[in-house]
Amino acid sequence: MLLLLTLLVFFLSAIVLMRGYLRRGEDRPMTAAEESYSRLVAETLARDNSDMRQSAPNKPSRVRQVTNFLTGRGLFRSEEARDVLSWLDRQLTLAGRPGGWSAQEAIVFNLMIWAVGTLLAIMSISAGLPRWLVVVVLLTVFSYPYLKLRAMINRRQEQAKLEMPAFINDLIMGIGSTSGTLDEAIGRVVRDPTATGSDRILVREFAQAFAEYRHGNRDREQALRAVAERLGVDNVRNFVEALIEGLRSGTSVKHILQSQSTQAQAVFEQDMKAFIARKESSFIIGLVLIFFGIIILVMTPLVLRLSDVFSA
Repeated sequence: MLLLLTLLVFFLSAIVLMRGYLRRGEDRPMTAAEESYSRLVAETLARDNSDMRQSAPNKPSRVRQVTNFLTGRGLFRSEEARDVLSWLDRQLTLAGRPGGWSAQEAIVFNLMIWAVGTLLAIMSISAGLPRWLVVVVLLTVFSYPYLKLRAMINRRQEQAKLEMPAFINDLIMGIGSTSGTLDEAIGRVVRDPTATGSDRILVREFAQAFAEYRHGNRDREQALRAVAERLGVDNVRNFVEALIEGLRSGTSVKHILQSQSTQAQAVFEQDMKAFIARKESSFIIGLVLIFFGIIILVMTPLVLRLSDVFSA
């Protein structure tokens, strides 16, 4: 009964807070700084994620409708909301902007999931299900979006690390001679039909940077640094900084790439050794658990039989 009342209070409090945000947004018009911030976010999302939105037609339209409604009511105008949106937008960028979702849409989708989970928990308690099971389900529902996002970020970053040696070697092959330029190497790699598969993250990211500074209004250094920011991988950041420093100093691009290739291979070998060590540890722990499980299954009937014999 106490858990049921707690869930009801939590759900009603969420509704009250939501109404408070909406009313505050209706009473207070947007300032010039807030309008500039909203326009900048909209332009950035439209520029960076237009292709991703076109490739995700199956995204629920209801989420976007609710997002537009709440945005018009001022839900995301407060300073606290802008801080959360800025953090979440950064996390979505690191995850590769899955489905082309904006930070506002992701928050609305999470709120919808949490509301449904809370209602199901209340109904489950009313139906007489064990409270511990309801608590476990609630914790799973509330933590799943964050854990899923972190898993997507980690998977994308790990894939970028694995692609580094092959990508640098492709750039070296793209130069072809000591007189080749970085633009020629990147252009050949991103235009190669065999290297533009959807599973190659670095190719997609450098293709976007190439398009930004060759056909857009972005500086080359800014476009290259944006690749490192979108990935959040130290290896990529070091590679980009080495390229920029080499271009500034006039060092041969092929020499820079060969040096970076050697470093990338060394880092790759270290990562593989650490990965193998983790797998070996997991394998040993699994064998130990299986061994103890077999012992328990074999010894339990013997212990029970001996106890019956001695008790008789």
